[in-house]
Amino acid sequence: MRLVSKLTLALFAVTCVLLAVDAWLRVEAELQFFRDDRALDHRRIGHALAHAAVGVRKSDGPAAAHKFIREANGREEELTITWLCDADSTEPLPPPVAACSELERLAPLSELTKIARDAHGTRRHFTFLPVVDGDARFGVIAVSEPTTDEERYAASVLRSSARSAVLTVVAFALVSFLLGVVLVGRPTGRLMQKARAVGRGEFDPPIRLRQRTRDELGALADEMNTMAAQLRDANERLTAESSARVDAIEQLRHADRLTTVGQLASGIAHELGTPLNVVELRASMIAAGDTDGPASREAARAIVDASDQMTRIIRQLMAFARRRTLERAAVDVSEVAGQVREMVAPLAAARGVSVVVRAPGVATADADGLELQQALTNLVMNAVQASPDGGEVEVDVAVVAQSASPPATSDATEWVRVRVRDDGQGIAPEHLAKVFDPFFTTKDVGQGTGLGLSIAYGIVQDHGGWTTVHSAPGEGTVFEIFVPTRPST
Repeated sequence: MRLVSKLTLALFAVTCVLLAVDAWLRVEAELQFFRDDRALDHRRIGHALAHAAVGVRKSDGPAAAHKFIREANGREEELTITWLCDADSTEPLPPPVAACSELERLAPLSELTKIARDAHGTRRHFTFLPVVDGDARFGVIAVSEPTTDEERYAASVLRSSARSAVLTVVAFALVSFLLGVVLVGRPTGRLMQKARAVGRGEFDPPIRLRQRTRDELGALADEMNTMAAQLRDANERLTAESSARVDAIEQLRHADRLTTVGQLASGIAHELGTPLNVVELRASMIAAGDTDGPASREAARAIVDASDQMTRIIRQLMAFARRRTLERAAVDVSEVAGQVREMVAPLAAARGVSVVVRAPGVATADADGLELQQALTNLVMNAVQASPDGGEVEVDVAVVAQSASPPATSDATEWVRVRVRDDGQGIAPEHLAKVFDPFFTTKDVGQGTGLGLSIAYGIVQDHGGWTTVHSAPGEGTVFEIFVPTRPST
């Protein structure tokens, strides 16, 4: 409704200006008509008195003529009539006239009209007419009258014009406001509601304006309906493509987990070998009757412990390989780092590399534990493969307070930082910017898919965090991942 109010105020201001100009012109026209009418009355009176005074002058002399004019002057209370600029006249000149020479320039049948203040300060309307008889000129008749009636008439006309203007402005403003509400305000309000609904992702139903004529607002409504339909179709396509992309990412991550399981298989087989030997040996002793009493119970406990160890290893591997969706919760990243070290330890031992985890305390993150485990496993395995025989991979877990860095999407101020460092040959500068690209690898064919670091990068980004890498040839490599801490409740 603000637009309607602005339009109404603008029209109100323009109307007031136009009516004010019209009232001023009307008052001026009425005053001019009033003045012309008064001047006509003065001329008629003046000519009649001048003609009569000439006749009295001829018959009775100049003194009688002047007496006649003075007697005529006393008949009207506000009308003043004087005979000026005659040898026998003693009347003083009124303020509008400086000298009789000014009046002597009047043509025999012309007159002079002026509005000026008299000696008492009263504003008067003066009319001067020559007194002539043939070619003879006997002076000037001055007829004057206060402008009080003129001012009262002007005030009356002004009041009348003001009343008409006020009524016109009020009626015009009311009609303009009502028409603005019906023709502009309501349609604009519905268009705003539709725009807000589209902003919320609500594209239906289409907007219909209650207007019989097709105007710009109706055309805008049609365009908004078309835009909403196009956005709905685009949103459906985007949803389908996003779902397909998520499925593809999940498949890649699952494939990467299976690949990691395959790489860990030899080490896990070695880990399972020891408890299997214990089970086989103890079971053989029991079957051969070589044990009895306490010895049998000890052999049984050894079989149970070995079975628990194998079950734990197999369950850990199966959980890692299982395909699942992101489920965020409070996760102790220090514990996750320990689990990763246990899984990778056999493979690392086979390569002569030790994995060390440094976690001074509990570091709780808002994350999916298994997804975070996969990301960290990929980083640690990459570090193990890059380390020389006898090398060391260090996994350091800490809680840090700092601002987020791109491409982080979380607004957290505290982060769990996991730093994975190896003492390998490092990464060449030309390869450093590509290490997180999918399918990029510098390993020999069959040694890697080029997806491990890319998938780790994507998992961390899904958690709202970011990943960094620092490396130089001959100085090893340091990967750091940052995930938001779990907010305290």
